[in-house]
Order: sequence, then C-alpha cells, then structure tokens
Amino acid sequence: SVYKPLQPFDIVLSRAVASLPRLWELGSGLLTPNGFLVAMKGVQPVDEILLLSNQGMKVTTKQTTEILNIGERHLIKISL
Repeated sequence: SVYKPLQPFDIVLSRAVASLPRLWELGSGLLTPNGFLVAMKGVQPVDEILLLSNQGMKVTTKQTTEILNIGERHLIKISL
C-alpha cells in the first residue's frame, strides 16, 4: 500500500534506503510544494545527482565531517 499522510511534509529525511532517483520517486509525493528531500550518502553519488539534475530537480550537496572514522558522508538536498 502507498502511505498518504493527512498533511504533506516540508522535509523527508532518508538514510541508506535507495538510489537518489528511486528515493525521489518514493518520497516526492509526501512533500509540500516547497518541500525537499534530504538523504545521507557515503561517497558522493555523482551519477545519481546528474540524473536528477537532468530531470529538472534542484540538487545541492554538503560534505559532512568524518563521522566516527567510518568514512566520508554527504548530505544531499533534492527539490523541484
């Protein structure tokens, strides 16, 4: 079944769920018109970001500091 919230969300947050295009497919229907999706990824997923950008999404990234010596992490923000 598909989750339909009573009210859409301003932000959808994800970690270790799927590729960015698949994540956008799953989460974009839960967002308000000005909402955005934030995903945490390990190595910056350049190909996934490019694919979303080419589809008209606005994608910004921020590399975080290393967390507990487990490697680099990137916060990816996706919106229309």
